[in-house]
Amino acid sequence: MNVKGKAGTVGYDLQPLTKAELLRILLIIEPATFGTESSQ
Repeated sequence: MNVKGKAGTVGYDLQPLTKAELLRILLIIEPATFGTESSQ
């Protein structure tokens, strides 16, 4: 029960961070990819 509770807490703590990080990565990679494709 404790492990599940901890896992749930960790999941909730990581969810917003992961979403923010994923959005940041997408925002950084997307324009870079589009720029590379446009250049080529």
